[in-house]
Amino acid sequence: MKNFIKIPVFLWLLSLCSCTKVLYTHEQVLDSYKTKQDVQRKFGAPAERKINQNGEEWLYTYDAEQQTQGLTTNTVTELGRYKNYVLFSFDNQGNITSRHAEGVDLSEKKVSALKTIALVAGLAVVLFGTLALSSNTFTVFY
Repeated sequence: MKNFIKIPVFLWLLSLCSCTKVLYTHEQVLDSYKTKQDVQRKFGAPAERKINQNGEEWLYTYDAEQQTQGLTTNTVTELGRYKNYVLFSFDNQGNITSRHAEGVDLSEKKVSALKTIALVAGLAVVLFGTLALSSNTFTVFY
């Protein structure tokens, strides 16, 4: 009986997250940043910064999709290697020359409330219908 309850609860929780629409893909979001000011406005201070004669690179580190850089930026000669990060390269005028992300999804999504409500209602009908049928089935065999 415990498994009978766990499965519908799991499906219901899954349904709460399943009705989303992607507004902007990861690439579209990254491409929307054009200057150093755009990046700083959205991401804040980078975890690491590397300066060279051609410009500079800013590295933002992430842990389980959460930004983990501190309030201060470490200026380094070599950027660290991380599993989840976003890296922006700028020229001397502050324009982005390249961008790269690994292990991070920056896509912007919108929850479709109407579809979610319909899905949850449908699952509830199926769950209660199954419970009603199973309770009637057991009383017939007595």
